[in-house]
Amino acid sequence: MEPKKESIDVNVCQPSGESLSDGRLQSSEPQIYTKASQLEIGEDEDNSYAKIPNSFIMCEMDDTDLSSAPPEVRASVPTEDEDVPVNTFRAWFLGVVGTMVLTALNQFFQLHSPPLFLSAYLAILVTFPCGKLLEAVLPMRTWRVLGWDFTLNPGPFNQKEHCIVAIMASLVTAFDNGSLATDVYVAFEKFLHIPISLGYRLMFLLTSQALSFGIAGLFHKFLIEPAACVWPGVLPTCSLLYTIHLRNKRNEKANGWKISRMKLFAVIILCGSLYQFLPGFLFTGLTTFAWITWIVPQNVTVNQVFGAVSGMDLLPLTLDWNQITGYLGSPLLVPTWALTNVFCGSVLFLWIVSPALHWSNVWEGLYFPFSSSQSFDNTGKPYNTSRVMNPDYSLNQTAYHEYSPVFLSTTSVLSYGLGFAAVASIIVHTALYHRRELWNGLLASIGRSNAEKPDIHARLMKKYNQVPMWWYGGSFLAIFGISIAFLYVYDTGLPWYGLVLAIALNIVLLLPTGLMMAYCNIKLSTAVISALIAGYIWPGKMMNNVVFKIFTLVSSAQGLGYIQCMKLAHYMKIPPRVTFAAQCTGIIVSWLTQTAVNVWAMGNIENICTPDASNNFYCPLAAGYATNALFWGLIGPKRLFSPGSMYRPMLWFFLIGTVTPIILYLLDRRFPRAMLRKIHLPAIFASTASIPPATAANYMAWGIVGLFFNGHLKRRYQHWWMKYNYILSAGLDAALAVGNFLIFFCLAYPGVRVKWFGNEITTRTADGMGVPLRTVEPGQTFGPSTWT
Repeated sequence: MEPKKESIDVNVCQPSGESLSDGRLQSSEPQIYTKASQLEIGEDEDNSYAKIPNSFIMCEMDDTDLSSAPPEVRASVPTEDEDVPVNTFRAWFLGVVGTMVLTALNQFFQLHSPPLFLSAYLAILVTFPCGKLLEAVLPMRTWRVLGWDFTLNPGPFNQKEHCIVAIMASLVTAFDNGSLATDVYVAFEKFLHIPISLGYRLMFLLTSQALSFGIAGLFHKFLIEPAACVWPGVLPTCSLLYTIHLRNKRNEKANGWKISRMKLFAVIILCGSLYQFLPGFLFTGLTTFAWITWIVPQNVTVNQVFGAVSGMDLLPLTLDWNQITGYLGSPLLVPTWALTNVFCGSVLFLWIVSPALHWSNVWEGLYFPFSSSQSFDNTGKPYNTSRVMNPDYSLNQTAYHEYSPVFLSTTSVLSYGLGFAAVASIIVHTALYHRRELWNGLLASIGRSNAEKPDIHARLMKKYNQVPMWWYGGSFLAIFGISIAFLYVYDTGLPWYGLVLAIALNIVLLLPTGLMMAYCNIKLSTAVISALIAGYIWPGKMMNNVVFKIFTLVSSAQGLGYIQCMKLAHYMKIPPRVTFAAQCTGIIVSWLTQTAVNVWAMGNIENICTPDASNNFYCPLAAGYATNALFWGLIGPKRLFSPGSMYRPMLWFFLIGTVTPIILYLLDRRFPRAMLRKIHLPAIFASTASIPPATAANYMAWGIVGLFFNGHLKRRYQHWWMKYNYILSAGLDAALAVGNFLIFFCLAYPGVRVKWFGNEITTRTADGMGVPLRTVEPGQTFGPSTWT
């Protein structure tokens, strides 16, 4: 039997049911669930939305409603809601098992060198044949349990069940695979030799991951229901799920292309995963492809101009999708206006401002690589924090004054300034340009109507019971209480008001950063601002700095991940209460799995996190966080940006980020035809703040690819773009995940190596080695003779 659909024709709203004499429709009550999925969690009989007949929702739609969704959404999400089961045994079984396996693999191989990061696309792809297998083998018998009809097999495995898996898997990979806290406590235990108990591991991971879940749910009316909040990052997943499960629909030509989306996706997966062996294993030089530096590998000037590792990469070429999407995600998802902003900002800061500062030696930059994330001393060597550290991990003031101040590369200094400007500008920009959206969201949150008319997808979702706000509020209070207990039971050093400050910072930034993600899929990191705040409040206290930074950074990023998954469920027409349950389940499963795998690895892998570790389990990420913790905990921003410091002017970027949006807004009001509204300063500042380790090789290639697809192709071949763009993006990302998975397990992990020019030339050039333009003689130093 074909599933019933609540659908809207693109041109005509066709009612279902008999028409009464007064024009109203007579229709039976909608059958939202089959027997297996009638149990909607916490069903509220008083919810008026749940009583609206399907035909009523359909026929209230007019042509304006149907076209209210942006073209990006119309290209990926059908304007229909199929009456298929979602809250089923299959969905939860596959979701839990898929999340456990994905989490375990990510956690285990994050300890490896090189680390492996598996995408949620792998879980989506693998669970599809598993779901079809369960469809074939599970009995279709119906049981009655506590008044509820229950069956293990309600029929064909469908896109809504599959979406439960996608939601839970996406939470695992939302930010640093959701496990930044594990890297930090491994750094404490293995590199800083600070004893870490099992309780510390459990509570630190849970609180950092789940603290923002309740906060995120409170912004549902602001960031999920409005049609303008597109969230481009979820559209490839929607397109993939609909393509897999509804592939038998009519296949129309698009600018001469007849191939179906499913066939195109299959071709991309096959060809893309095989191609990844070329830049990922056989010829790694193609990743950056700085071929000019191969000709003159020891010419430092040429390498700094054309190098793609530590240079400015004036001729950006890459044949690796991983290099293009590594920092800003898929360019096929970003609207043209945002692509233009980021591309122009990258040209300005990477090819004009940075070279001018570097070759002028403004910050002694000629003694360091053009672009490097390392910190240096006054001899040009990496800064040795062990020389200025006491046994209790506090700063030795005498040793610090005898050794050296901290120096940074040109782009690294600039990235701090851009990070400061990004935080200030996004708050001001949101207040100036989005105050109406914020007001409408506030009215909707308190149950009052607003002037904004819901789009087709919001109207279709009204028939489902909404999640009460007290569910999210209760979740937040519970995790807040556990977080307070964690701070004091395990003597983290962070006082209660430090946690409150981290939460307040997340609340203030969640709406502005969420709106930017919802509009253009560009993220703003809170790493710089959190380190700055902690360094000024608790100077020289490493543990305070680290815990505060983790709570701020992880909570803000995970909060956006939770909201993005809610938008995915919104597009896929998953009942909100089922989504709530799926997210809670995903948090618990990933939390317990990560902790169990981490504890097992620490106790069973021989010499783990040492140079003698078996199978290359050197814990490179944890080692990096140990260095970062020492730097920011010991030296910190209070010394880096102290009065008289050469980097003190970077604090002016706060003022720049505050004032420039206001000036731009006033000019736009005065000259509306100049299209100044298209300039999005927060997107420019936030995206380019990833330098380093990002270089022009990442930004320029990303911008060129994005402008070709979302500019040229969308304008000239709109039908092709509407049909294939998002499934192409999903296919490329999935092919990258599959290819890297095969390379790692089939070749890298067993120790297979291919030694030849194409795999070694990048590390042999002055660009790859980070050679500076100037050096000092042994025993000599540069820079100031005294410092504070």
